[in-house]
Amino acid sequence: MLNTLIDAGPAGIEGGMSTRKYEQIGETSRATASRELLELEALGCLRRFGAGRSTHYQVAIDGWGPAPA
Repeated sequence: MLNTLIDAGPAGIEGGMSTRKYEQIGETSRATASRELLELEALGCLRRFGAGRSTHYQVAIDGWGPAPA
């Protein structure tokens, strides 16, 4: 999944990677998608934006992800 995000480039997947998008792209369960996203964040591969149902992730590379508000 990390390769999918990197292949999407600095603009990333529109709206970032959410648990729901991970489920669909990775063809996995919601529990697995959530667990793997949290693991990638803990490893420093992803950055989390938002909270609750609005949580989404971007690759943890400077200059990648949403533009600052």
